[in-house]
Amino acid sequence: MSTIADVERAFEDAAILHPLALHVIDRDGNTVVSLAGGPGPRPMTVDNPVFLYSVTKAAVGLTAVVAAARGLLDLDAPVADIWPAFGAHGKQGVTIAQALSHGAGVPGWPDDGIDIGVLFDLDKATDRLADQPAWSPPGVPCEHVYTYGHLVGAILQQATGERIDDLWHQTVAGPLGLDLVMTPPADAVPLTDPDGVLAALGPGRPPLLTQLLQQLEPLRDVAWINALTPGRAPLAPAVTGWASAAGLARLYAAWAGDWGRQTLGPELQQRSWTAHTSGEDQAMGGHYDWALGTSVDDPFFGMGGIGGCGAWHDHSSGLSVGLVTARVPLPGALDELEATVDGLARS
Repeated sequence: MSTIADVERAFEDAAILHPLALHVIDRDGNTVVSLAGGPGPRPMTVDNPVFLYSVTKAAVGLTAVVAAARGLLDLDAPVADIWPAFGAHGKQGVTIAQALSHGAGVPGWPDDGIDIGVLFDLDKATDRLADQPAWSPPGVPCEHVYTYGHLVGAILQQATGERIDDLWHQTVAGPLGLDLVMTPPADAVPLTDPDGVLAALGPGRPPLLTQLLQQLEPLRDVAWINALTPGRAPLAPAVTGWASAAGLARLYAAWAGDWGRQTLGPELQQRSWTAHTSGEDQAMGGHYDWALGTSVDDPFFGMGGIGGCGAWHDHSSGLSVGLVTARVPLPGALDELEATVDGLARS
């Protein structure tokens, strides 16, 4: 267990090197902890949007769950029922729920790579994704590192006629007043990686993860990310999301709270954060329990990203957490802070 003072001390230690923001709220929406600080050209606040990487996957998954609640998706139906092209090469049995929980078997594009320019043509990128055999059997855990947003986004577009970023805003972010967006906001805090962490990802990791990370090299180049503009940015919603610490905490509080119960219904709300695909993850290594857009580690559900950001909800305490950093941390650099926040939840 830990106290608020413990969290403040751990935050101060981490903020010596990292521009950070941490926001924690309880089930009633009351602020428990709200901290911001660290080095940088401008002061960090809990309302500063930061590039999220895979934290964005939670927004993608939740958008699909909302579509299911509206009767636009049957989570247990095959993807090929609404997107026939996906059924090519023996993938006709993959269900929508498996796609939402990293069990669709298409974690990457064929031919070991894809030109980053293809991502500016959403239809071409998704067509290439569908036109390949599965890399693994349906239901086998394998994080769809870069392809998750294209896969789920294509399912949603086939079902609704709308792009994932538009649906997210119409059905979740807009009604809740959230600042998570899938195109770069003008006030985004620039991402830095002075230790070269992103470039070094791969060696020493599972071979499949190395292969997947090498498919879209520019997404590990902070200069390329920081140069993106609203009019010239790829829609790769597995990773291209921006949000603040406060916005992320509010997202999870709404998901786990009254908004989630009213919008999804109690049964679907419960299903949304229940593990659907479980076992040894072929990309990440180690055991993973994947729900519909997040990972599950009871009593927590949430999502982290390779850039060091993370957001999660603790069912036992009712606390929702948003943590963002504008400096990619060395492995383990934020572990103490995260553990202290989790200890606060347990107390």
